[in-house]
Amino acid sequence: MMGLSTTHQGVALTMKFKQSDAKNQRIERIATWHLVVGIDMAKETHVAQATNFRGIVVSKRHLSFLK
Repeated sequence: MMGLSTTHQGVALTMKFKQSDAKNQRIERIATWHLVVGIDMAKETHVAQATNFRGIVVSKRHLSFLK
């Protein structure tokens, strides 16, 4: 949750954000025209696949490449 702090007179408000709040703000900026590419680089052969802004896979095949 976000915390609010005020000055001693209660005039100015400042917001304190957690790391998850910043991540959620970046996710909310993804628009309908963005293409999201996920890359799995855990093994010797890496793979990548593109999804749309909703997380639906755009192509049926993934792209494989080596280190």
